[in-house]
Amino acid sequence: MGSCRVLLAFVALAGCRQVLGLDSPRPLDGAAGGDGSASGTVTGQVLAHVVHNDGSGAPIVDDGPGALGSDSARLDDGTLAPITFGTDGTFSFQLEHPGQGYRVTTQGVELQTAVPHLTLSQPRLCRAGALPVTQPTPITYSLNDPAPSGSVVFLSSTGCWMVAESQSSDARHFSVDWQQAGSTIGPALLDAQQNDRLYYLRLDQQGGGPSMYVLNRYRVDQLTLQDGVPATVSGTSQSTPSTQCVRIMGDEVAELARIEGAGYTTGQAASAWEVAMAAVPDLSPAQTMYLAEGTTPANTNSNVTLSVGVPAPGTVMIDLLTELVDSSSGAAQITAATEYFVEAPTMCVAPAIGPRVGLPATFIVNGLPLDAQLAVSAASDLVLAWSYAAGTADTAAVTLFDAATKTAIASYLTDGTSIAIPAGTLQPGSYYFLVDATLGMPGVGQGDFATLGYPRATSLVHTATFTVTN
Repeated sequence: MGSCRVLLAFVALAGCRQVLGLDSPRPLDGAAGGDGSASGTVTGQVLAHVVHNDGSGAPIVDDGPGALGSDSARLDDGTLAPITFGTDGTFSFQLEHPGQGYRVTTQGVELQTAVPHLTLSQPRLCRAGALPVTQPTPITYSLNDPAPSGSVVFLSSTGCWMVAESQSSDARHFSVDWQQAGSTIGPALLDAQQNDRLYYLRLDQQGGGPSMYVLNRYRVDQLTLQDGVPATVSGTSQSTPSTQCVRIMGDEVAELARIEGAGYTTGQAASAWEVAMAAVPDLSPAQTMYLAEGTTPANTNSNVTLSVGVPAPGTVMIDLLTELVDSSSGAAQITAATEYFVEAPTMCVAPAIGPRVGLPATFIVNGLPLDAQLAVSAASDLVLAWSYAAGTADTAAVTLFDAATKTAIASYLTDGTSIAIPAGTLQPGSYYFLVDATLGMPGVGQGDFATLGYPRATSLVHTATFTVTN
């Protein structure tokens, strides 16, 4: 049993493996530039970074101008300010006065800030021109090598970085629907002529128990997929050479105490760790190639030393997760969680975890506590505010959900501790927020939303459900 099936995924917005940032590498990243605060003009630039494989299967990055996706910015008084664009991805718009707050939307996320300059980075972990998977496209494996029972099998691709987990108990004969593969852009069809690669990764139980799995066998194929057409892979896998010693040392006991000290006590505590590879961590922490994973027993700290195989080019990362999961309503739901991403040092050295990320807490909507009794008129502006307990954060990604359907309605990103939703945006019904805070963007106070620092930490909390009335 893999740890993702033991624990509810950390950022559970679209799939199991978002615990590693797979589907949410922060939808909006940026880098700071000049200061237009004195003139009341906001300037910026959007840069696109397209990652693909070279002929050896190593990730390379093509840089170019990006597109903001908004024709106007909404100022904090509701006024729309037209945006002027240049051919190199630059843009500008005028404030009514220096320091005024504003909102711009890019890639479906509304950024709410007041910084005078933005350089927004749009990483794409998939080659240009990749075709989407629009219908079930099964990949069937038939391998003739022996496999122990209870293994965990992943199919992981590079060129377009995606991952899918086999649900079969048979690690040799199984089928995976590639339409269900997780990625940062949605599933894409692999193309061998474009240097895409598909990896079979078999993680076997270690230590005689179900708490740890380590990559033991793998296989790599250059496979071209056609939408809706079944594909088959046969032959044998090969043993994975142990090429890097990794030391995993967590502080889960203290982390759980921080979560509970911030006021989150509902649910069952759980902790897990994973060792995985990121293609280009400077652009995105998204990881799709799993090398080892395990769970940490209650009231203990993780302390594991192991050798992992590295079957493809990339950077080895360690991920540590502590969370409270509430299943009292029948469906597992995160109460609160923290997660730490670090690059794995070599020579069995334990990585430094870094500063502790704050937990969003004390939620207020329009001056009132956000609880089950809260009712907000659809005709009123909605302002959600919070503070950080037991630490701090650089940014917060806020996702609004329809409580009845559990579907995401809108996404926001801020470098502050509040977001605003204009009157008339919401229909009568029940809603809740997921607030995902990040510590590891050191230049955000100066408008640099792009520089990703490691160690990197995130925290996520699930607010109470509230009501919107006519």
